[in-house]
Amino acid sequence: MNERTDLVAFGPFVMTFWVCGVFEVRDGRITLWRDYFDFLTMATATGRAVLGVVVPSRRPALPAAQSTSTTTGA
Repeated sequence: MNERTDLVAFGPFVMTFWVCGVFEVRDGRITLWRDYFDFLTMATATGRAVLGVVVPSRRPALPAAQSTSTTTGA
C-alpha cells in the first residue's frame, strides 16, 4: 500500500490530490494495482485548479526538481 499526492498539470491548470494505491506482488512483480481517491477531494482540487487559472497567485506551486547526483570534488 502507498499513499501519495498526484499532480495533474495542463498549462496553467494545476491540480494536486490525495491517492491511495494498493497492490499485490507475486514473484517480485506487481500483479494487481488499485488506486483509491475521494470524490470530494477531487472536486475541491478541480475547483482550486480552475481558480488558479483565473487568479494565478492561487495556483499551487509545482515541486522543485531534486537532483540525485552524488558527484564530489577530487
